[in-house]
Amino acid sequence: MSEDTKALTFTNPRRIAEFKDWPSGRHRVRCRFEVENKVIKGWEMERVARRTTRPIRTHGVDCVGECVCSQSWSKPKRTTYYNRCVVVDGSDGKTYVLAYSQPNAVVIIESNLQYTTYIHEDPKTEDMDGDSRFSTLRTLIRSVLREVPDGA
Repeated sequence: MSEDTKALTFTNPRRIAEFKDWPSGRHRVRCRFEVENKVIKGWEMERVARRTTRPIRTHGVDCVGECVCSQSWSKPKRTTYYNRCVVVDGSDGKTYVLAYSQPNAVVIIESNLQYTTYIHEDPKTEDMDGDSRFSTLRTLIRSVLREVPDGA
C-alpha cells in the first residue's frame, strides 16, 4: 500500500463491523472487526481485533451461506495499540482500519492487518512527509464516540 492510498477516501466510521460473506481462501466465511480498549500505564489505548469463522466441513460437502458447520470462531488477529481506532470503508470497496497515533500521525491499516501507511501532520525529520489528508482523517476518527459501559 503506497501511492494507491493517496486517492482513497474513507466513509462509515464505526467501532464494530460484521460481514457475512468474507473471502477466506476458496471459502466464504463470517468476519467481525471490533475495537478493544485497555488502560496501559495510565493511558487508555485501543486496538482492532479481526475474527473469522473457520470453514469446517462436517458432512463432506462445502457449506454455503449460514450453515452451522462454519460457525466456530477462529483466534482473533489484532493490531498493535493506538490512541484511537475505527473501522472504515474505503472508496475502493475494501475495509480499512484508521488509527490515531501520537505524536500526530494517522495510520491506515488494510483489512488483513498487515500493511500500513503513516500520514503525518507535521514532519519532524526529512523522511516523514506532511500530508494534507491528516486533519480530514483525524476528524473522521474522532467522529465516532467511545462507548462508555454502564457504571463507568
